Amino acid sequence: MQHSPVIEGDIVHDPEAGATTAEYGIVMLAAVGFAGLLVAILKSPEVNELLMGIVRNALNTGA
Repeated sequence: MQHSPVIEGDIVHDPEAGATTAEYGIVMLAAVGFAGLLVAILKSPEVNELLMGIVRNALNTGA
């Protein structure tokens, strides 16, 4: 669906002006929220031990 700009004298009003900026802002908020969730998960002792086990296993396998 396309919206036609409204012309009033010398000023053109686009009904979708700022929509891209708003969408960008929403995506950025979602990304920050997801990053915060990942940080919280990765700081947990269980996940830390799991990741350290994977690294130890990888280092021992290569020897």
